[in-house]
Amino acid sequence: MTKDYKIRNSDLKQIISIKKLSEERNEYGILVHKYTEILNTRARVVNIDGSESDNNQGIQNKIQVEVYIRFNPLVKIKDTYRIKFNDNYFNIIYIDDLDNRNKWLRIKGVKIE
Repeated sequence: MTKDYKIRNSDLKQIISIKKLSEERNEYGILVHKYTEILNTRARVVNIDGSESDNNQGIQNKIQVEVYIRFNPLVKIKDTYRIKFNDNYFNIIYIDDLDNRNKWLRIKGVKIE
């Protein structure tokens, strides 16, 4: 376990999906971007920050989450992927192997509006 976080298997109550951006050709031969699922797993999702900012298009909400999952040696998660949780999508901004023990991953994400 980690020094800062006590994570137990019973804490993994939410289901998340991690998706990778790929390129495919449609029936007309045009290259299109598509997200494909690389991992569907149980997780602990914690809201860590929320803020609003005013820009030219109006008020924009920024919600940050931390997602804790079991380390999977078969899946290399990158910060170019995104997380789907409860029909919301989050860009991955940080990935941490807690205590460098290949047991738990902490992934920070920002909601895509």
